[in-house]
Amino acid sequence: MITWIIALSTIPAALALVIATRLLARAKRSQSWPKVEGTIVESRVVGKGNTHAPRVTYTYAVDGRSYVGRRVAVGWAFSATGDYAARFVAAHAKGSRVAVAVDPGNPSYSVLAAGIQFSHLMAVAICGGCFLAVVFIAISDFGVVR
Repeated sequence: MITWIIALSTIPAALALVIATRLLARAKRSQSWPKVEGTIVESRVVGKGNTHAPRVTYTYAVDGRSYVGRRVAVGWAFSATGDYAARFVAAHAKGSRVAVAVDPGNPSYSVLAAGIQFSHLMAVAICGGCFLAVVFIAISDFGVVR
C-alpha cells in the first residue's frame, strides 16, 4: 500500500515541476515583450512573519485601451527578509512612471520586472528535487534500485 502511495505521489510532484517550468519559460519570454509607459497607483509591502512581498498596482494603455496591472513578475515575487520587497516598493513609488512589459498575445497580462527572477529558478530546483526524490523512492521501493 505504501508503495502505491509513494508511486502516486509522483503525479503531484511532476505537475508542480511542469507548472514551475512553464512559469520559467513565460518569464524568459517576458524579456522580449514590448514595453509601454505606466503609472504606479499603489505601492506597499505586505506580509507577515518572515515572508514579504511588494503589492503594486499600476495603470497602462495598449492601443488606446486602459488596463490595470498588479503583477510584479511572472508568477510571484517575495522576499524572506523583506529587503527585496522594500527596495522594489521604494523604486516604484505611488505616482511614478514605469516601464510595463506587456504580453503581445494578451495585453491584460503585464509585469514590471520582466525576465527570469531568482524565485523562478528556486521553484524549478525545489520542484525538480522533490520529483527526483519521489521517483527515486518509488523506484527503490519497487525493487528496481537496490
